[in-house]
Amino acid sequence: MRNFKAVTMSCVFLLKSALADDCSFYAKTGAKVSPRSGDCTIAGKSAEDSENKSGLERCLHREDKRVVSELNWKNGKRDGPGFYFDYNDRRIVATFKNDLAEGPAQVFSKENTLLCQMEFKEGKILGVVRELYPSGKLKGAREIIGDREGPGRIELLENGKAKSLQCASKSLVPEDVALCGFDGKVSRVQLHNSDGSPIRNVGYWQNGKLTKMETVDRKGLAMTRTYPQPGDDDTYEAEILHNNGKIFRAFSTKKNRLEGPFREFSEEGTLLLETHFEQERPLTQNQFYMNGKLKRAVKKPRAGEQLEVQEFWDNGKLKAAGTFVESQYQRGSWDSLIEDGRVMRYSKDGLLQEERSYREGRFDGEQKLYFANGKLAVEQRYVKDEIRMLKCYDSSGKLELTEEYYEDGSLKAGSTDMSQKERDSKGICRID
Repeated sequence: MRNFKAVTMSCVFLLKSALADDCSFYAKTGAKVSPRSGDCTIAGKSAEDSENKSGLERCLHREDKRVVSELNWKNGKRDGPGFYFDYNDRRIVATFKNDLAEGPAQVFSKENTLLCQMEFKEGKILGVVRELYPSGKLKGAREIIGDREGPGRIELLENGKAKSLQCASKSLVPEDVALCGFDGKVSRVQLHNSDGSPIRNVGYWQNGKLTKMETVDRKGLAMTRTYPQPGDDDTYEAEILHNNGKIFRAFSTKKNRLEGPFREFSEEGTLLLETHFEQERPLTQNQFYMNGKLKRAVKKPRAGEQLEVQEFWDNGKLKAAGTFVESQYQRGSWDSLIEDGRVMRYSKDGLLQEERSYREGRFDGEQKLYFANGKLAVEQRYVKDEIRMLKCYDSSGKLELTEEYYEDGSLKAGSTDMSQKERDSKGICRID
């Protein structure tokens, strides 16, 4: 149960976009990347002195003499429309003002097809970077704020099917209007692999906010998240289904922390576990047998760290009762608890078998074991898991053996001197 985060968080609907890194790179650098070097002139004269150059600069490739850049300069700074090729032979077309990109900009591939579209103001991207297929259809769009990526992004196959989607607060491109429900309707968006095959990931969006998500957990079981406050993706109600379609697990989160009841069911629909959480910490827990009877009940009083635990046999009779603590290695998990304090254990027919005292899982204090007839069989006293006293009785209540020990484990004078072999032969200190 405590693997809940690992299980659910791995089923993220907002798959990482494969929008070309180059488009984002050009956007974040303000369309300022290293141009190809060449022989440059302004008004027919060499433009090697770039300190105060002004006018249209044209640069030719040193080998094939093709134009690799045309840029307007004013007092040593780019100013006006122009283009240049980078070292990947991609052509960047942009307008500059005072050496900063201003207005629309485009990036073309080596084959001269349009790859990217974006717009700048004073060298900063104005919101959206578009990537296109050679056919001109939208391949992806990403929101960029300053030099950082914003939350909004969309990636499409060439046939228009969604590959990944994260809606922004408002439409980024015409293609996301219907997908994100900006038309006021609730959209159903099925995500697809690169080869066009659908994946088990379906989102429901309205006005740019996720209202429901259908996906799978790490075991491949169908999972649905419903968002009662659309837009708050950390607060949701989740259901995971068995392969037969019945509920396996149901829980709620608030700010990505478990909150309220967490339930698990068998494939037949029997409730097996119910834990109540408050800000990720369990307060009570009930476990059940397949026959529906209570198996274990745990509750945590508001004050203190000890847990009150009751365990039951499958016939409904009490099996054990006492106080426990959480393992220091499994904080927040009640799958494995450690005895701490007085613990009573009973037989399946309801008879007291043991009274034990513990301190953080070790024997500490008085210990008592009983015969099936209810008579005291063994009485012990421990200090931090080390025995200090042992008394054994027969089934009629007669004392048969007394031993007392010093702190170093040596036997005190006056104790019964009897070997283990002799005890076994006489059945002393045995309950069966």
